[in-house]
Amino acid sequence: MSAVSLLEKAVKKDTNNVWLYVHLAKAGLLAGDVDKFQYYLDMGKQIHPYYEPLFLLEAKHLFNEGRYSESKRKLDRLFEINSRYLPAIKLLDDLMKKILE
Repeated sequence: MSAVSLLEKAVKKDTNNVWLYVHLAKAGLLAGDVDKFQYYLDMGKQIHPYYEPLFLLEAKHLFNEGRYSESKRKLDRLFEINSRYLPAIKLLDDLMKKILE
C-alpha cells in the first residue's frame, strides 16, 4: 500500500484532520497532479480556513510556477493570520530576491 493510499484511508476515518489534507496536497504536487493538489488544499481550507501550512504550501506552489505576485499575496495573507510563522520566512526571502531581480 502506498503512502498516498494510507493517507487517503486515514482521511476517510478522520475527515476533520487538516494535517492529512496538507500531506495529500503535497503528494498531489509531487505527483504532478495539480487538480488533486487543489482539491486537497480546498478540503483542508474548508476544515480550517486559516491553517498556515495550507497557505505556505499554496504560496510555494505559486512560487515554483513563477507566479511571484500571486505567491506574495498568499504569503501576505499568511502573515496577516500569523505574523510569526517562521516556516514561511525562507520562502519570503526567496520571493523578495526574485521580485527585486
